[in-house]
Amino acid sequence: MGTVSDNRYNQRQVMRRAVGMGAFACLAPLSSAAWSAPVGMASESRKTLTRVLKRGLRGGSSIVVERSWQIDFSRQGQGTAITGTQLSAHVEAPEELAGLARIEEQRSTQSMFPIFLGQDGLIMVAAESNANSDAMGAALAEADRILKERKIPDASADAQRADLARLQLAGTTLLDRMPRDLFRPSREWDRQTRQVPLPDGTTGEFELVWEASMSESGWMKQAKRTVKTRIGATERSSSETWTMAPA
Repeated sequence: MGTVSDNRYNQRQVMRRAVGMGAFACLAPLSSAAWSAPVGMASESRKTLTRVLKRGLRGGSSIVVERSWQIDFSRQGQGTAITGTQLSAHVEAPEELAGLARIEEQRSTQSMFPIFLGQDGLIMVAAESNANSDAMGAALAEADRILKERKIPDASADAQRADLARLQLAGTTLLDRMPRDLFRPSREWDRQTRQVPLPDGTTGEFELVWEASMSESGWMKQAKRTVKTRIGATERSSSETWTMAPA
């Protein structure tokens, strides 16, 4: 976990980026009449945000990482700032990965905050630049880069399993960044698929499915993204589930 001075420095740096990107039309103090929080959200509100990340492994096992944060929504110029503090972290993993699980549990996530929302509730600026509206494009680019490392065509079962692992590695980029509409989903369900040419002439596939449920005012109650990577009849999947509830 970073120090208080580190966190304040990080917030100042993100604010400079917000100004540079024109994220807010005016950062000077505004009267309450001139400013309005995103629809359905009080100007200051505290929530508990939880993320459960599940990554499938070879042989049917998986790694599950669950983290919770206390987050605060507050007025910032003409938008909303989200600050947060991690409350807990728990990792379930196969015994042979116990060491990595302990490292993951101890990893600080403080650098993901602050996050800035526009009046429509969409992420405009994030501390780690972790909001991405083209996650599929990023995954395809990463898949292309990784697969080019295997230059000799090979249609054997071992080669296909290796390619599936490479595809899955690239597919993890789909879950590395928050969707811009995480806090205020713009759709309840969505599905995207993309084909990926493999070195042996066959084709792999990415599938990304988004499911969300919202409160009456439109704010996220639960959002889930599932990523599947396929080669032929073989597939692996990873998923993340976000929930937001009153603290």
